[in-house]
Amino acid sequence: MSQEEMIDTIGAEYEIPNGSLYKLRQGEYDQEGLERLLAKLRMIHLTGDMIRRDLVSVLWYLPLFISYQRERVEENGYDMKFFDRMEVEVTNLLEEILGTA
Repeated sequence: MSQEEMIDTIGAEYEIPNGSLYKLRQGEYDQEGLERLLAKLRMIHLTGDMIRRDLVSVLWYLPLFISYQRERVEENGYDMKFFDRMEVEVTNLLEEILGTA
């Protein structure tokens, strides 16, 4: 998968009305959609030394975005155990994709 395709596939999760991240922003917890996001992240394997800035931006922002939605999701009575697991798994996958210092 090219870096452009990676950007597009993650970006699709922000789209109205079916993107899992769009729904999360609305306080709606879409477990199937969030599993789809995790599957997309697992498919990302970067090669070479150059990573596009916009790809780094899209990936880097994911844990922050998810964390910011915690209150909305909790207020709507969703299962926070899965939310917590998903939040940790996204962070762990990004560490694998982007590496650690």
